[in-house]
Amino acid sequence: MKNINMLDKLVNYVSPVAGAKRLAARRVANITARYEGAKKKDGWQSVGTSANSEIGRDLKSLRNVSRDLCRNSPYGARMLEVFSSIVIGDGITPAALGDDDAAKKLMSFWDEWAGTTACDASGMTDFAGLQTLAARSVFESGEVLIRRRDRRPKDGLPVPLQLQLLEADHLDDITGTVKNSLDVDIQGVRFSATGKILGYHIFTHHPGDNIWAAQRKSAFVDAKNISHIFAKQRPGQVRGVPRGHAIYNLLRDMDEYREARLLKSKIEATLAIFVGTQREEQEDGTRLGLSAQAEAEPRNDMVDLAPGMVHYGRPGETIETINASSTSDGNALHRTLAQESSVGFGTTYDQTTGDVSQANYSSLKAGGIVQRRIASQIQKQVFIPLFCRPAWRWFVEAGELNNSWQGSSHKAKWVPSANEKIDPKKDMEADALELASGLSSWADQVQSRGHDPREKFDELQKEIQRFRDAGMKHPMDTEIIRVSENSNENNAS
Repeated sequence: MKNINMLDKLVNYVSPVAGAKRLAARRVANITARYEGAKKKDGWQSVGTSANSEIGRDLKSLRNVSRDLCRNSPYGARMLEVFSSIVIGDGITPAALGDDDAAKKLMSFWDEWAGTTACDASGMTDFAGLQTLAARSVFESGEVLIRRRDRRPKDGLPVPLQLQLLEADHLDDITGTVKNSLDVDIQGVRFSATGKILGYHIFTHHPGDNIWAAQRKSAFVDAKNISHIFAKQRPGQVRGVPRGHAIYNLLRDMDEYREARLLKSKIEATLAIFVGTQREEQEDGTRLGLSAQAEAEPRNDMVDLAPGMVHYGRPGETIETINASSTSDGNALHRTLAQESSVGFGTTYDQTTGDVSQANYSSLKAGGIVQRRIASQIQKQVFIPLFCRPAWRWFVEAGELNNSWQGSSHKAKWVPSANEKIDPKKDMEADALELASGLSSWADQVQSRGHDPREKFDELQKEIQRFRDAGMKHPMDTEIIRVSENSNENNAS
C-alpha cells in the first residue's frame, strides 16, 4: 500500500482501527490540498519553525562541515576563492563626496590609513585585505564580526582607529544576564523590546583555541562598536548560514566519486598474475611435480611485478594473467555533478571548475550577466551597508576626535572593483554608445571600472597638459578633435 511509513505500520500493528483512521485522514488532506507541493510525500520532512530555530540547531554543524569542505574538497576550496574574487576583487573603495578640498583631504587620510596595515588590529593586511578575509568568512562560516578598536593618539596611526575581524565562533549563543526584563538575548545578540540590536555577547578568545580553553568567558559589547556581517535570507533571522549549505552532501559525493574513479583507474592499469599448482598426488602421497624438499620450503605467495622482471616458478606451477576490463571514464556524470554544485554556489560551471573548453563569447557573456547581478546584490546589500559604511563612519568619527578634520557631514560613495572584459573591444564600443546616447555619464563609466572620477579627472588633466607642454598630442586630444569636427559638420548640414 502506498504512502505508509514506519510509524503507520507501528500504529496498524498496535491498533488497526486507529491506523485505518490515520490513513483516511491523510487521504482527505491530500485530496483537499490546493497545491501539489502541499501533499505529503514519503520521506519528505517539512517544518514550520522560525529561521532562528532552524539555524540555532544546525549552525555549528554546518559551519564545521563547510570549513572541512573548504579545506579538503577541491571544489570547496575553489569556490571560496571565486566568491571572494567576484564580490571583493581588488577591493570596494570609497569616493568622498562634497567639497573638493575637504574630500581630497579626507581621501588622503583614508589612503594612508586604509591603504596600509594601519587599519588592521593585527597589523597583517590593509582594508581590501580585511574585505577579502570577511568575504571568505561569510562564504565559509556564514557570518563574520567586525569590531571597532579605538587607539590612543600616541600610537602613531593616521587616525586612532583599527578594525578587528572576529569569526562567528566568538558569538556566545548562551543567554547572558539581561538587566531590562523587556530585552531578550537570541543566539548571542541582545535585542530591545522594539527589536533594536543593543549589543553582542563576545568571547574574549576563540572558544576553539586550546590555548585559552580554561579562560572561556564572554563579555557584552555595545552594538555601536560591532558590525555583524551576514546575508539575511528570512525576516527576523539573527545569524548567517554558510553559503552552499544545500550542496554539502553533493560535494562529499563528488569527492568520493572522484576517489572511486581514481582507484578504478589504478586497478585497470594493474597486471594481476595468479600462480596455480597441480594437485594430483602419486602413490607415495607426494604431489606431482613437487619434491619433498619443495613441499617443506616456506611459501612466498606474493611477488611484486617490475618491468623486465623474470620470475622462475616451481615445477608444476601454472601462471594465469588477469586483465581488468576498462570502461568509460565517467566525464559526463562528473560534469553534470559539477554543474549541479555550481547552481548551489550561485556561479557558473566554468568558474567552479575552470573548464572553458565548451564555452564561447556568448555563453560566457550570458553566464556573466547573472553572476554579476548576484555579486552586485551581495556587494550593495551586504558588504557595503554592513562592512564599508560602518568602517567609514568609525573612520570619520576617529578623525574628528583626533582633530584631523571637523565640520560638515563626510559621506562617501562606494565603488566595487571593476569586472574584466570578456571581449574588451566589443564591450568598450557598447560603453561608448551608452556614453554618446546619454544613458551613462563619464563619471559612471569611470566608477564602473573601480576608479574615483575626481581622481581620474585630475590625473587626465595633468597628463594632457604634460603632453601639450612637450609638443605632443595626447590620445584624448585626438578624440576631442574628432568629436568636435563631427559636431561642426552636423551643425553645418
